[in-house]
Amino acid sequence: MTEPDDTIPGQPPPHARPPEPPAARPPTQGSPFWHMVKVLLVRAFHSDLEPVEVLPDEVGPLSRDNVHGGSEPLRRVLLWRRAALLVAFLFQIPPLIVRIINAGVALGENGQDIAAGLEFFLVLLELGVLVAIYAAMRRWASWHRSRRVLLWTWAASFLAPFLFSLVPLRSVYAPNADGPQGLIFGAFLGVAVFIQLAPKVLALIPGILRAAIIAKAAFPMSSMPGRVIQIAAPFDSLLMFVVLILPYQMTGGGWMVPAILLLTLAPIFFYVGGKRLAKPHTLELALKDIGWTRRGAIAGNLLGGLCLVVGLMVTVGSVEFNGSHLIGFGDIFLAVFTLIAEIFRLEVIGIDIMLGAMVGLHEGRRARAADVDAAEAAYERELDVLAAARRADIDRSAQSAPKPPPQPPGGGPS
Repeated sequence: MTEPDDTIPGQPPPHARPPEPPAARPPTQGSPFWHMVKVLLVRAFHSDLEPVEVLPDEVGPLSRDNVHGGSEPLRRVLLWRRAALLVAFLFQIPPLIVRIINAGVALGENGQDIAAGLEFFLVLLELGVLVAIYAAMRRWASWHRSRRVLLWTWAASFLAPFLFSLVPLRSVYAPNADGPQGLIFGAFLGVAVFIQLAPKVLALIPGILRAAIIAKAAFPMSSMPGRVIQIAAPFDSLLMFVVLILPYQMTGGGWMVPAILLLTLAPIFFYVGGKRLAKPHTLELALKDIGWTRRGAIAGNLLGGLCLVVGLMVTVGSVEFNGSHLIGFGDIFLAVFTLIAEIFRLEVIGIDIMLGAMVGLHEGRRARAADVDAAEAAYERELDVLAAARRADIDRSAQSAPKPPPQPPGGGPS
């Protein structure tokens, strides 16, 4: 008689040897490098974590000996991480080029002064980010090493611009500006700093939301990703509104209104989807809910982002101060590419942190199992003692209660 099969669809049966990764397909005609890039780009945007194609250089690192225990979800996450890091790497290159051009212009106009030094500081920062992403992508199969490189370099690159914003730029660029003109020039520089910081701030919560989606696709039985989505989605709406209201008030463009509405309302799809995903799922049902959530959020973000870019492009150059444009085409270009690179980088960092938290909770429950069993046994013993004491108290009360006088023979009194 066979045992009933209670395996979750899409997951390997318990205590079974996970299957080895599929063999690599022979490369199609053409450049192997561009074929690899194409496969990775397609893989990066798949939410089901099923690799469209396993590349020849991925078969060995994904063997059972290299992936400890042959964890199939970890294999799929590692393949997806490699693709997502490639996207972050590609979108990080254009901002670096723009930074180098700006630093060269500042050096030519101002010479070796503080302003040129700040520009070259930003160049070094972007270059460090690019090198870190490349190193993490090269070590994609070594999860521990890759995530450490990515996490620490992200923390440094995230904090450095905020520390840079503490420098009083007004005293650097216009030390002699006083009165109302000084205040206006300070506001001008404040907007420039805002443009530098906004992509990093705006990428925070979307990266967390996308990481939670990937975690749910890897471990559909876990309810933690759905809870994270429910908590983060309302903050995403609030953050979008607060950050976008500044360029809207500056430009006053009509395109900014639908941009704010769409980008503020898009996280609602994540919130509703998070309620569905905050419970154990089969893989098939999880992918169905994930697909509905992502389609709605992507549509809102794409349309809202398009309206935002068009609104900024239409009004670019309309806001000036002393003959200088407050927002230029280069600033828009830089902000868009930086935002996309940051989202994908934070998505990878988020999935690393989330899987680490899931493993930590699991090991903590296992470590506390013996203590919990002992505590429950002691609790049961205490209840047994309490029940015995309660019964004894009831018996004593019954024995000490006054008895009615005996009735005379023959019934009642004569």
